[in-house]
Amino acid sequence: MSFFLFLTTHIQTFITNLFYINVNKMKSINFTTILLASFLIVGSSCNKEENNGMNNGGSFSIRSAMIVGNWRLYETVEADGSVYTLPVNEIIKWKFEADGNFTEIHDYSGTYDSSIYKWKFVNNDNKLRIIDQSNSDSSEGTISKLTEEELWGSEPNGYQVHFERK
Repeated sequence: MSFFLFLTTHIQTFITNLFYINVNKMKSINFTTILLASFLIVGSSCNKEENNGMNNGGSFSIRSAMIVGNWRLYETVEADGSVYTLPVNEIIKWKFEADGNFTEIHDYSGTYDSSIYKWKFVNNDNKLRIIDQSNSDSSEGTISKLTEEELWGSEPNGYQVHFERK
């Protein structure tokens, strides 16, 4: 079932239940007018564009909102399934900002190195593109898991990275 069909069905049920008594008691209420107005309100709010400099295809994205914040790498998984965790003196963090900026931070025993890039979702928010602003090079990875607490990414060669929100 498509998202819009799902939404239409639920809105129609909601409005029917909400106005059932009033429609039956007051013949002056035009149910079709109420239904149409509701669709216009919901439809216009679902298609709002983000206008904060982040180019994610121009439409609102739940994934964009979920990925914004600080993430810390806790393990990598090789294509053969081998799992590696970072040594306690090594920290790798990713910071996604709502304006499309992305910062990668490496902390090696107190020695910091950071790089700033741009980010955006592509391919219906299934892939994450990181763009180097200095030379316009970019790389893409597939987002295999994105929750409030975890971010997992994978590359075509099978290499995976697992981050937790910090």
